[in-house]
Amino acid sequence: MISGKRISVTLAACLLLINPVTAAPSPGGWLPVRVMDGVKATHCVDRSKENVTIRLTRIVVDRQAVWFAEDKKVDVLLNVILSGRTSAGRRIVALPQAYASTFKPASSGLLSVDSEFAPVTSYKLADGGKVSVIRVELFLSNESGNATLADVVLGIADATNTMPLPANALARVSDSIGANIVGRLAGDSALGDNFAKQVTLRFGFSPTGASDPSNASACQGAYESTGTKAMIKEAKGSEADGIVDINKFYCYRVVAAPSYKLQFAAPKPDGTCVPSSTWSDVHNPFIAFYLNADAPVAATGRRMVAPSEESLARCRANGVSKKLCDRPT
Repeated sequence: MISGKRISVTLAACLLLINPVTAAPSPGGWLPVRVMDGVKATHCVDRSKENVTIRLTRIVVDRQAVWFAEDKKVDVLLNVILSGRTSAGRRIVALPQAYASTFKPASSGLLSVDSEFAPVTSYKLADGGKVSVIRVELFLSNESGNATLADVVLGIADATNTMPLPANALARVSDSIGANIVGRLAGDSALGDNFAKQVTLRFGFSPTGASDPSNASACQGAYESTGTKAMIKEAKGSEADGIVDINKFYCYRVVAAPSYKLQFAAPKPDGTCVPSSTWSDVHNPFIAFYLNADAPVAATGRRMVAPSEESLARCRANGVSKKLCDRPT
């Protein structure tokens, strides 16, 4: 996929938390699921010592607005919200990012965003401030459909150009930088469907990285472990048409080559998933992404982070090259 051009601005905001990734549908008809990617290694993220990467590898949407059309330009706004503690107390900081892309045709009349995005890349969770939760709100924006919206997007571009998340943002980003611009856009009725929220991803991180005693790949408690995941939107249709019922349990896997596909299969009677199952392409709208986490290691007299074998394998499984693995888009 073509990398999106990133434009970002640092702002502060206080927003409500939503439910973490679970096996039940979230508000708005979206189901969070874990996706088999062929990578056997996975672990509970330890926020006290690890850096994390969140990369959105596939965005597939239905034609929910007139301007959602093939080859139509679209701006993808990702509102990255960090929550945690600093020496001054608890803080919530929002750091919106915007990427220019284009809609391309996908299966069953759906559209895909012709880009991938890494809003969080090798980000140190404990760096002065201690980040315990990261949320990523996803909006699709029709820049050409509203002059006010265009001015805002261009203003963000002029103010910040291209930059990643600042290190130690909880402690360094000032509340006085600005109001919650994304929230204001979302609440502006004059924008109509030119600014359409899709979904919110939430990642809560363990203070210790302790694994579940009965499952070493999962956390002890409702925290995030590394892996490939997806949010699947409720849709009308049958399994024969590739439509999954978000109130039922399925097995999911990712196939990155020759083209990216999210696939589903019925589990065995005992509820387990096996590679020999009969797989079908998912034709619901969905957002696919992965979470990697690596600890800094001492090298040449300085601290640095290099992707582990687990992280590199997950990048390969999702069609991301070694050069781009855990690096900004």
